[in-house]
Amino acid sequence: MRMAVYILGIVLGFVCCVNNGGNTNIENIDCGPKENTSNNVVVGKELVLQQRGGEYMVIGNELSSFLKYKNKEQLIGAFGEEQVVSHEIWLEEGTVRKELSILNEGTIDEVRFIWEEAGPFISISGDSSKWHTTKGVKLGMSISELVKLNAAPFKFCGFGCCSGGTIVFDEGVLKNKALKLEFGIPEDSWGNLEWRKLMDDRFISSSSVIEKEIDLKVKGITIQ
Repeated sequence: MRMAVYILGIVLGFVCCVNNGGNTNIENIDCGPKENTSNNVVVGKELVLQQRGGEYMVIGNELSSFLKYKNKEQLIGAFGEEQVVSHEIWLEEGTVRKELSILNEGTIDEVRFIWEEAGPFISISGDSSKWHTTKGVKLGMSISELVKLNAAPFKFCGFGCCSGGTIVFDEGVLKNKALKLEFGIPEDSWGNLEWRKLMDDRFISSSSVIEKEIDLKVKGITIQ
């Protein structure tokens, strides 16, 4: 139940905190044999790694690869009924009904879909996942790792507002209105004085956070 509430908060945060950006570029990924390049490492015949943000990530584990599924039926057709759980949910204070589908529920492969006519909201949340974004963002990344990957500082909503923890990129590689990231606060940190400085209803600059005192991590990723 806690995970379901958390993932709904990630999706609703799109409305609460506006993030200007560009378009999502989706490419078809071929995981077969490839020629090696300066950024790619071929492991065996099928596993291809690409260096992104200083580390290697598996090509084919991009969350954007799920954008081709436009409805629950297509998802079930690809993965089977035993791998997909679906039910209705109510959003916007119980005024809007949507259908939620969960792929590989309870595993590191878990992905959640809220179906929309314009395309699904696709989300992952928690401490870790096998999935990452096309630009290399993954769960568990720190502020300094995001700054490095983005090649620019950013800001995030203070935890005193409805979209607390939502990350906003006004510039840099990760500026994209179709991408939403969210920081989470460990449950045992709420009484910490440094953490309480983040409880305001305002934007907070990544440059103002001292990481050795406040260990913020990406806990939610949503794309559309």
